[in-house]
Amino acid sequence: MKVGSPIVHFRHWHRPRVSVAIGLIGVLCAASAVLAQPATPTAIQAKRFALRVRLAENSAEASRLTLWYTRDRGETWHQGKTAPAGQDRIVFDANGEGLYGFYVVAHGAEGASSPEPTAGTLPQRWVYVDYTPPLAQWKNVEVLTDKDKARRVALDWVAHDANLDTRPIALSYQIAGQAQWHTIDNALPNTGQFDWQPPEDCEGRVIFKLSVRDLGGHLIERLFGPISLSSPRLVVAPEPPASQPAAEMEAVQASPEAPAGPELVGPIDPASRARAQRLYEQGLWHAERFQFADAEERFREAIELDPTLLAARTNLAGALSGQGRFAEAVKEYRQVLQDHPDRPTALRGAAMAYSARREYASAREMLERLLLREETNAQAWLDLGDVLYQMGQLPGARANWRRAASVDPTATEVIRIAQNRLSLFPLTAATAAPQEGK
Repeated sequence: MKVGSPIVHFRHWHRPRVSVAIGLIGVLCAASAVLAQPATPTAIQAKRFALRVRLAENSAEASRLTLWYTRDRGETWHQGKTAPAGQDRIVFDANGEGLYGFYVVAHGAEGASSPEPTAGTLPQRWVYVDYTPPLAQWKNVEVLTDKDKARRVALDWVAHDANLDTRPIALSYQIAGQAQWHTIDNALPNTGQFDWQPPEDCEGRVIFKLSVRDLGGHLIERLFGPISLSSPRLVVAPEPPASQPAAEMEAVQASPEAPAGPELVGPIDPASRARAQRLYEQGLWHAERFQFADAEERFREAIELDPTLLAARTNLAGALSGQGRFAEAVKEYRQVLQDHPDRPTALRGAAMAYSARREYASAREMLERLLLREETNAQAWLDLGDVLYQMGQLPGARANWRRAASVDPTATEVIRIAQNRLSLFPLTAATAAPQEGK
């Protein structure tokens, strides 16, 4: 770990270029640029750490530094501690694990380096606070063989953590009575399953080790065994009943979200469907923690096993949007809508991805299709108002914001936002339309 590198740089007071490095208190690590996406935050293994600040060369002297932080990706900002003149670091105490965004404002005789952050301001540094080691345990290890006498060892585990890498699992084995560990694989995705084919000369009793490492540097190891490799259980793959027509079997084995039509090219065995479901659930777990790259990989693996799992493809599109890859997200959403034209999550997701690409006409089409299905969806009315506003159609935008504020009395947060929109964007004589007041 490097020590003593510049942390936050201000080019000048009013248009600063800023970068922030984060480290444990007393140990400061270097960074060279602002992180633009929360998909790659700095991982911190402590509740308390420091942000160190240095003004750019030729800047005026700062009288104080003020720290701001967000926990909802820039929607709301909270003021943190202030450092007086002469102090180049601000200590931060995290009140929980998760994703934090930080922003530092320097104040001096010539003014502030930048305005205070508001909704939508991009943090200067993303940090994922991760002071809890992973939870990991073995579920089972079983030695199996097929009718051709081919051995395999089914390794099943469970591991959870808020900040895992895309391939955080390492598996190894040790012959009982020996000191040396042998690597099975040192970079596996956290799928919860791995089938290992032992070498032919590997006999006797074996101990297995599961290692789980998170991005914060925690390492957890769990042992299983010893178990004997000499007495495998015979497993014969089930064959479809000869009396069951193929078309009927497809209907039975299709996932609950499978389209009824020629898109389903063949049956999916129950084991593949169960594994796809586990991968999908792991993807959701990562997505909820803004780990979109990890979520993308899990969703893609689930789709490969079960192409009929539309929920995985829908959430894959969301993970792509979370990484700013909106064109790819639109492509995935459209594939979902090709099979399920009225799927609400895909319609709104596509609308948001189109909006991010400033393709507002397409975004409007998606939202209008959604509202034909869900007339009381307050969020969709709010989104449609926002799209129309971006298209320069303020009267139509206000009409939709009013619908958002009235169609569902339980949508209190949407109502608050819609009412705020209406107050911020009143009609003028130039923008008023005869239908606005109706």
